[in-house]
Amino acid sequence: MEIRRWQQIQEVLDIALETDPARWPGVLSEHCHGDPELQREVEALLARLNTANKFLDSPPAALAAALVAERDETNDGDHYAGRRIGAGRAGRSRPVPAPTRSSGARQPARGAS
Repeated sequence: MEIRRWQQIQEVLDIALETDPARWPGVLSEHCHGDPELQREVEALLARLNTANKFLDSPPAALAAALVAERDETNDGDHYAGRRIGAGRAGRSRPVPAPTRSSGARQPARGAS
């Protein structure tokens, strides 16, 4: 899409966002100057506004805490349990080594050569 087109979309979108959502159809009709493609582009962005706001309102710390808790549940000390990285002899998997606390580097699995 051309830069000029993005500028048109941004201009109309900015005007719409400054008005009450109930007035958006009229605002778009007035400012899109009979360009149905421009109006569809702006309408599509406005339709995604609610989803974007929900994403931005979710606290990243809550997601990070959930990921850490999940990792801790699968960590048996030196290895992550239940993560298959490839079949060993007779279809058995070798555990994935857990990262060390100091460097984050992985240590070789016990008994691995």
